[in-house]
Amino acid sequence: MRYSELWHLLYWDPSRQLVIDPMHCILEGLVQHHTRNLLGLTSELITLTSPSPAFACDFGEVPGTMTAKELTQISVIRTLLISHIGSGNDQQVEECFDKLKSALSHKNSGRLKFACSSLHYMPQKVGRMLKIDYVKALVNWVNSSPR
Repeated sequence: MRYSELWHLLYWDPSRQLVIDPMHCILEGLVQHHTRNLLGLTSELITLTSPSPAFACDFGEVPGTMTAKELTQISVIRTLLISHIGSGNDQQVEECFDKLKSALSHKNSGRLKFACSSLHYMPQKVGRMLKIDYVKALVNWVNSSPR
């Protein structure tokens, strides 16, 4: 500790007003501790909860003609598909699928069609495809994966 003119200021409290160096937080393992121990984000957690194949789903090459808003919707759809459904009782699992169906229903039908075609899981319907058909196909895709 060294002398500084700041010590003469009545409001000066270095323990509250100094910024912690983020590099030292990383080197000390604080980030690692928070992600592994406090948040529980480990590879062991993934194998214990038996994620669906959706966990590794990849929509492949996204057309360059899509706007930023459309790309955001595709990202949201992927996030919805990789969310963990759970393995509780049948009622809890059914509620999760209902929430998934409801959330997907609010997305653009073009983006839903893109997701279905990228996953090679198009609706089994003859004739005109509606948004609900793509939603049902995506929900069935998640449902067909082992839990």
